[in-house]
Amino acid sequence: MSDTQKTVLKTSAEILRTRVLTITALADEISCRTGIPYSTVKWNLRALMDFGLLTGGHADNKGQPSCLKPAALLLVEYLK
Repeated sequence: MSDTQKTVLKTSAEILRTRVLTITALADEISCRTGIPYSTVKWNLRALMDFGLLTGGHADNKGQPSCLKPAALLLVEYLK
């Protein structure tokens, strides 16, 4: 896992603790908080989805809220 993916994962956990957002809205919020370009954040969120750490909408089910899976939450705690 790259440093950028770790940052995106940790920031996602912080944001999703108190808010319900789509992947697109989450990417926008992470980009604003971290200064990582939006496109880079979006790409890394997709990678986290591919790793099975994050769920959310895609082309077939747009608007589905993003959610970190239990394994992702354990990883976030480990990375602290």
